[in-house]
Amino acid sequence: MLQLETALATLANVNLRTEKVGRDNVRPAADLKFTVNIPNTQLDQISDGLLASLYKRPNEKGHQADLTAPDPNAMTTLRHPKAKPWQSTEDWPGYFAQIQAGEFDLKDVELDKVTLKSITCEAKNGGTVELSFSLGCHPTGGDVGVLYELMGKEIDLSLNPPAIGDLEKLRAEAKAQAKGGNGAGGDAGGDGEGGGEDDDTPPTDAQAGRAFPDAIDARGDSPPSARRGKAKGNLQSVH
Repeated sequence: MLQLETALATLANVNLRTEKVGRDNVRPAADLKFTVNIPNTQLDQISDGLLASLYKRPNEKGHQADLTAPDPNAMTTLRHPKAKPWQSTEDWPGYFAQIQAGEFDLKDVELDKVTLKSITCEAKNGGTVELSFSLGCHPTGGDVGVLYELMGKEIDLSLNPPAIGDLEKLRAEAKAQAKGGNGAGGDAGGDGEGGGEDDDTPPTDAQAGRAFPDAIDARGDSPPSARRGKAKGNLQSVH
């Protein structure tokens, strides 16, 4: 699973919406879209074998390494230069996210029980990948005000995944909740339709909720639970 430790990221968009809880209740929710550049060595955190499917070693046909390169065996050349960006259809619930906003004289935002989704990887020559993704979450009203102020700005973002053994359990719980009632509404400016209650198919972003640009109020959930321990040191692959 993808893990980020104080990575420089851009908060590209904040989409406010509502979502159903069971069949009768609704609660405020949000999708936060980020872009960040990561080394391609992290691609296998997202999907096993993704690095080798997008990159190859220089002069790879029998692999004749460039002995003058810093790492002669590094996979830095695009395998399919004209291919469209790779996209994932998976969701990863159970993340803890921290958005450090001190540089802008704003409080940090900590979000628990976050769902990482809609990952897109745009591979670039040299080994850098432009990653975009959304975080489905339930910020407080105060957090929403901070996130609004941070839109379009670069912040330090940390993402810590759940324990490996918890992922499938969390996915099953998310699926059960979706069957009880998918999110209502659509993206800002859209017609908005709630998802079918008995449909096993997860809602698309457009189905998941309608954005309310001026809904910056205090309707948010209670603050996220106590922060989990952050990984220290360099990033490590979490499979």
